Amino acid sequence: MKQGRLHIATFLCLNPAVLILAGLLNGILFYFFFRDGALLLGCSLSIFSIFILFLLMKFLHSDNTVKAVAKFATFSLVGWLVAFSSCRVSMRSYSAMLPRSNCAAEIKVRFNDTTDPGDDVEWLSHPNSITADVLELRISQNDKWQQSSGSVLLKFPHKRKFASSNITPLNYGDTAILQGAFFEPDGAVFQGDFDYKLYLKTKGISKIYHVSSLKKINTEPPMHIYFMQSVLGFRNKLMCMMTDGMAIANRKILAALMFGCRYGLDYKSRRTFLQSGVIHIFAISGLHVGMIALALFMLLRWVPFRLRYLIVPCFLAIYVITTGMHASAMRALLMISVWSFMKAFLFRTSALNIVFLTASFLLILNPMSLFGAGFQFSFVIAGFLVFAWGSVNEWLLLMHERSLWIPRNCSKFRSHVVTHLKNLTFNSLATSSIAWLSGSAILLAHRSLFIPGAVVTNFIIIPFVWMLFLVAVFDILLLPFYKLFTLNPVMEFFLNTITVISTAGAEWGGGMNILSPPWYLIVIFFATLLLFLTARRKMIFLGSSILLIFLCLSLFMAKKLQQQQIALFNGGESQEPAVVFIPPNDSFGVTVINPGPNRRAKSILSFLFKNGVNSVDYLIFSENRKSCCEAAWLLLSSIEVKHIIFPSEVNRSRYAKFAMKKALESGGHIIIQDKDMSADILSAYRSPLFKFTIKPNSNYQFDLKTPIWNVELSRSEIMQGEKAITIITPSKKRTFLLKNTSILSLQD
Repeated sequence: MKQGRLHIATFLCLNPAVLILAGLLNGILFYFFFRDGALLLGCSLSIFSIFILFLLMKFLHSDNTVKAVAKFATFSLVGWLVAFSSCRVSMRSYSAMLPRSNCAAEIKVRFNDTTDPGDDVEWLSHPNSITADVLELRISQNDKWQQSSGSVLLKFPHKRKFASSNITPLNYGDTAILQGAFFEPDGAVFQGDFDYKLYLKTKGISKIYHVSSLKKINTEPPMHIYFMQSVLGFRNKLMCMMTDGMAIANRKILAALMFGCRYGLDYKSRRTFLQSGVIHIFAISGLHVGMIALALFMLLRWVPFRLRYLIVPCFLAIYVITTGMHASAMRALLMISVWSFMKAFLFRTSALNIVFLTASFLLILNPMSLFGAGFQFSFVIAGFLVFAWGSVNEWLLLMHERSLWIPRNCSKFRSHVVTHLKNLTFNSLATSSIAWLSGSAILLAHRSLFIPGAVVTNFIIIPFVWMLFLVAVFDILLLPFYKLFTLNPVMEFFLNTITVISTAGAEWGGGMNILSPPWYLIVIFFATLLLFLTARRKMIFLGSSILLIFLCLSLFMAKKLQQQQIALFNGGESQEPAVVFIPPNDSFGVTVINPGPNRRAKSILSFLFKNGVNSVDYLIFSENRKSCCEAAWLLLSSIEVKHIIFPSEVNRSRYAKFAMKKALESGGHIIIQDKDMSADILSAYRSPLFKFTIKPNSNYQFDLKTPIWNVELSRSEIMQGEKAITIITPSKKRTFLLKNTSILSLQD
């Protein structure tokens, strides 16, 4: 008891910000849980809070107990207040001035997206979605302009549509009058689906504005906007000079990797980097900010000690602002800034306390960021790496225990070099493994994706990323001699190497979809991992290791025990319903009918991934219309599709022709139905028998019989103007009118 009390008291003494962060998390989560009606989670949090207070009162000395409890309670109240304040809509906000949630309006905006290089970089085009600050608003041209505030996401027409018009985004700081309409962002279609509305809220955006016309206004920008325009202009020139002579693909990768301009990466490249587990190198984070800081400290060694540690964070702040101020970059900036200021004024603190303090500061600024994947990835991985630092050093000492007994002057130079390389290799593998373990739980929670080869791929690729940054820093120093000498070919070599490694990692050790775990399993996993990394007793170490292995195995076994899933997607952008079948026990027969438009296809993909599906056996289009196959390319580019079934006369629809093109690229077995609109297929798998028949007036019938399950589905008109989907399984028969705009997920 005394030893436990001493450990807790010492930990709180070295890391006083832990109670600040715990209180803020308690208050923020308490507010959102009860506001959204999650009473079970709210009550669980209340019990957990009482448990923390009990530990504080039991294990601390009486003179420190009151202070600790008061600090926890005070910052719990602060967390509740900042969460409440973030959800309040200001009277000056544009969303408060709208008469309806979705309505047309005319707005005056200033473009504020720092990650868009604008017209300065010809090979990097404007994105179709860009953020802006709303300055003034009016509902109709007869109304007066009203001053307003708030950020909005501007959606411009697709490139094919505005190729012959002037409806294109402007540069940072430009002001324009826009005509169009506000729309509410899409929320989650089903529990566990990606919530785009919540994602935008974490960035302070409440509405999407679809632009129909644009008129630029020549105004004098404020001083801070003018300063940022100058900084971004210099960044764009630097980007163009550093990428001169490179292939277009490498230019876009370098722009994303060093400057945060990720709009140039196409869907295929993003998918490759995601599947290989190295997508984090494009999120401006501690890797990038730390490398820039190291280079600055080396270049400014001639500056006096205190002044050097005070000005380096200022240069880092400019770099982070120009790259978009992502959560990971802000975390790295604040951590390095706190460390630099404390070093400048000769103060000392623990690295873990800096992590807690930085997270607390960002949560006070924006409590909604807690629900963002970037915030969770950044601080969870950073926290576990700091927690594990002591254990990793102890493991290193155990590895070289014998060499500690040898006097330094008696050992050979070769042995020193070998020992240093072993330590470096072990440190790299240990940190990669810890980051992979801690990040895998978050990746599973958000995307149901598990990447087994990420440790090896990152271990190989990170040295090349570091060397690329070193060469880039030297290239910047040589810019005055740009006409005579440049290191661009060397950087292109490293970029090609990074691309090859990530492609190989995606093919050989790429991601697989696993059934999404419940939240309490993730909490148990983090607690067990923390015990494993900080254990000092053999029994605790072995027990936590066994539990970690058991939790990992249970994730893989859960898919084998899953019941069949039948999901009906209806409403939204299309009146044609989409149907998804997932057979029981991970067996053959996963089927998708009519994926439809873009938003629906994304929800279908999310539904498949959340249920641990890695391949689709049948992708069926009942018709060649837009409502059936517009975004089929998304499924064909994101998941393996074994059989693609098209109706006859595919060439009559450009949407079907584009889906056919992607189907040919995917390598799946393409089947075109006969003119009588029926197809009988005996699969190459021999056991399943599949039958699909299309009837007049967009009606169809689908039968799939396997040794494991039997499903019949039919779309028919039950009365004038009303369509219905009938699903027949061995145990039940269900009929759904096609009126609802929600997904119905059923288990047999």
